[in-house]
Amino acid sequence: MHERDDDPAPEEAAPSGDGPRPGDVAIAAIRNAAAPKPELPQPPAGFDDRQLAALSRAWRLLPTEAEKEIDLGTGWRRWLRDLAWRMLRPILLRQQQFNALLLRHFDGNLRAVSESRESAAAVVATLDRHLGFLATFQSHVIEFLRHLDQSAEGLRQSIDALRQATRRTTEGLRESVDAQERVAEDLRQSVGLATAAAHGLKREVERLRRRSRLPAGPVAADLPGPPSAGADAAVGRATADAADADAGDAADIGRVSADAADAAPPPRPPAETDLDAYQYVCFEDMFRGEPGEIAARQRDYLPYFVGASDVLDVGCGRGEFLALLRGEGIAARGIDLNAEAVERCRERGLEAARSDALAYLRALDDESMGGLFSAQVVEHLEADYLMQVLGNAHRVLRPGSRIVLETINPASWTAFFSAYVRDITHRHPLHPETLAYLLRASGFVDVSTVYRAPVPDAAKLQRAAVDESLAATPEGKAVCTLAHTLNQHADRLNGLIFAEQDYAAVARRP
Repeated sequence: MHERDDDPAPEEAAPSGDGPRPGDVAIAAIRNAAAPKPELPQPPAGFDDRQLAALSRAWRLLPTEAEKEIDLGTGWRRWLRDLAWRMLRPILLRQQQFNALLLRHFDGNLRAVSESRESAAAVVATLDRHLGFLATFQSHVIEFLRHLDQSAEGLRQSIDALRQATRRTTEGLRESVDAQERVAEDLRQSVGLATAAAHGLKREVERLRRRSRLPAGPVAADLPGPPSAGADAAVGRATADAADADAGDAADIGRVSADAADAAPPPRPPAETDLDAYQYVCFEDMFRGEPGEIAARQRDYLPYFVGASDVLDVGCGRGEFLALLRGEGIAARGIDLNAEAVERCRERGLEAARSDALAYLRALDDESMGGLFSAQVVEHLEADYLMQVLGNAHRVLRPGSRIVLETINPASWTAFFSAYVRDITHRHPLHPETLAYLLRASGFVDVSTVYRAPVPDAAKLQRAAVDESLAATPEGKAVCTLAHTLNQHADRLNGLIFAEQDYAAVARRP
C-alpha cells in the first residue's frame, strides 16, 4: 500500500541551508496525488438454499397418479369425506401448482445468483490484482522521477559548473583582450607620437639647413603673413633671433589690458617650438576625434558661408573645415600657431599659415574677408586678447558676412568636467550668454546660439513611469505625486549635467 506524505522523502531533501528544490516539491506533490489502493468489498453472499431440499420434498399436496387413491372409508364417513375431498381437492391442486411454480422459480434464480456471485468474486479478484499493479506502477514511476530529478540536478550542477568555468574563462579572455587592446592603443599612440615627432624634427632640420645657407642678417621666420599691402611691414615677419628673444615673454603674452592695447605690442598666445608642436596635434587626434568625425560635425556650418569668399578659419587645426569649404567651391585659408597642424593642412593641399590670430587680423585690410570661422579656439584665449580678436574680426569682415565661433559649453557639467578640464591649454570657459554679449559688444548683430553635441538619452537620468490610475486611492495619489516630483528633479538635473556639450555663437557683420 502506497502511503501519502506532505514532505519529500529524506533522500530527496535538498541540502541543508539551501531550501527545497523545485524537483523535490514536484515529486512530493506527485506522491501525494497518487491514489492509494482501495479496500474492495467482498463478493455478495450466496443464495440460502438450505430449505430448498425440504421445499422440493414438501411442494406436493396431492398424491401422484402412481399412488393409491385416498381411502375414504365406508358408510356415512365415506360420504362426508368424499364431500370434503371434492371441496378441498381443487384448492389443494391450485396450491400444489403454485408450489411447483415457486420451486421452479427458486431453482432458476439459484443458478443465476450463483453465477452472479462467481462473476462478482472474479471481478473483485481481478480489480484487486490490477489495483495492486497500479499502486506498484505508481511507486515505480515516483521512484523513476526521483532518480530522473537527481540526474537532472546533477546535470544542472554540471551545467552550472561549466557555465561558471566558461564565465571565468570568458572574463579571463576579456581581460586579456582588454589588456592587449590597451597595450595596442598605447603602442598606437606611442607610434603616432613618434611619427609626428619624427616629421616635426625632419622639418625643423630642413628649416635649420635652409637657414644656414642664407647670408647673415635678418632671416624670415616661418610665419607667413596675410596677402595684404602692409603685411610685410607688420606682425608676422619677425626674425629668428627676435622670436627666440620673445620666448621668455611667453607667460605675459595675451594678457595685455584693453587700456594698454594701443601703447603696447599686440598680445600673443604662448610661444611654441616646432619640435613640440606634434604633441598637441596628437592630443587632438586622441581626444577630440578622427578628422572624418569632426568634418561630419562641422558640415552643419557650411550654410552660413554659402556664396562667401575669402573665408578665414582661425585655429584651422588639421583643416577639416577648410576641406569642407573647398568641397563647396568656397575660397578659404586657415591660420594656426601649431606648425604640425599647419603642415598637415599643406600636405592636403589646403592654404594654411602659421600665425598669431590677432597679428594676422591686424595686418588685414578693412572689409577684406568674407567670413570667419573658429572651432574650439576661443576657450584658449585670454579675455582681453579675445576682445581684441573680435574687434579686429568686425573690422576685416565685409558687411553681411558671418562669424561662427564654436566652443565647449561650460553650462553642461558633463562637457565642463570632461572635455574642458582635460585640455591644459584651455584658459577661460565661455558661457553662451557671455560669448553672445562679447559679439554684440564688438558690433555684430543677429547674434544667435546654436547648441550641438547632445548627450545620448540613454546616458541621462531616466524618468519614472507614472500610472495615473493609481491616483484613485490616497496611497496611490501619494505615489504619483512622488513620481512627478522625482521626474521634475530628473529633468532639472538633466538640463544641468547633461546639456549639449558644445555650442556655436553665430553673428553677422552689419
